[in-house]
Amino acid sequence: MSEEEIKKLVADETAKQLTEYYRRSYPHFEISSGVESEAHGPTEYCMTTDTYQGIHFYKQGNMKVRSNKSVEIYSGEKANDDTPAIHIQSENGYVKIESDDTLILKGKRVQIISEGSSDEDGVFIEGGKRLNVDAGNITLDGDNTNVIAAEEMHINGGSDVSLYCEAAPIQTSSGAESLFAGGVTTQIMNMLDKAKRFFA
Repeated sequence: MSEEEIKKLVADETAKQLTEYYRRSYPHFEISSGVESEAHGPTEYCMTTDTYQGIHFYKQGNMKVRSNKSVEIYSGEKANDDTPAIHIQSENGYVKIESDDTLILKGKRVQIISEGSSDEDGVFIEGGKRLNVDAGNITLDGDNTNVIAAEEMHINGGSDVSLYCEAAPIQTSSGAESLFAGGVTTQIMNMLDKAKRFFA
C-alpha cells in the first residue's frame, strides 16, 4: 500500500469518526454520541453529569441509569385497578432486582405468579438462615405436598390439631425402630399366635 493510499484510508476513517461523533459540554453536564465505551461498544446517546450520574444508551442495545443516592419513580395518578401504573416487562432473558441491604415489596395485595408448565418452572424461595411466614390464615394447597425438616420439626396447635386423610388411613412411622414399630409388633403377634397353637 502506497503512502497516498494510507493517507486516504486514514482521512476516510477520520472523516467517518468525526461524522458519527458528537460531544457538547454544558455547565455541570455533557451530552455525547458515537463515543467508543470500554464495556458496551459505541454509544448512541449519553448524558453525564460532573458527578458521574446520568443516562446512557449504547448501539448494541444496552441502557444504563446511574444515580449516586436514589432513583424514585412516581406514577398512577390517573390509573385505575384495570391498568398498571408501572409496567416492567422482559421479552427475553430474565429480570433481576438485587439489593446489598433490605429488599421490600409492599402492597395491599402482593401476588407472585409462575406461568411455566415444565417440571423446572415454578416459584422458588430460599430464605438463607431463616424464612418466616406470619399471617392470620395460611393455606398450603398442592397435588403433592412435602414438609421436610433436616433436624427438628414441631407442630403446635393453640387449641386443636387435626390430621385427616380422605382415601386411606393416616400413616405415621419413625426411622428409629422401637418396640412399638410396625415390623417388631408384627413379629411379636406372630410369636403369640404360634405359642397359642402350640399350647392348644
